Amino acid sequence: MEWQKCFSLPKMQSQNSNNQSSSGPVLVRGKQVTPGIKSEATVIRRNGFVAEIICSQDRQTQIFHYVVQKENSTGIVYWGQEVSRQRATECVEDFLQQYDVKQA
Repeated sequence: MEWQKCFSLPKMQSQNSNNQSSSGPVLVRGKQVTPGIKSEATVIRRNGFVAEIICSQDRQTQIFHYVVQKENSTGIVYWGQEVSRQRATECVEDFLQQYDVKQA
């Protein structure tokens, strides 16, 4: 199994009307949000599939989203949300395990 960690992105900054940067709230899809440091994404590659786990945070709640795709494909074959990175990883592993058995 190959695990890869993506890098953390720097804190986003918005531009005000004078082209000066500020770290205040920005408008995203009609909702004001305060930018922050993005968490690392977890990428799992196995048996011709690629899975990515990312975290979204709305105030104090963290939700971990996972998406599984066949390599070199835009189609999503499995996806979901969990309350922890560990649980999201377990869900991805459970899905991928069925393909381990078929190829063994």
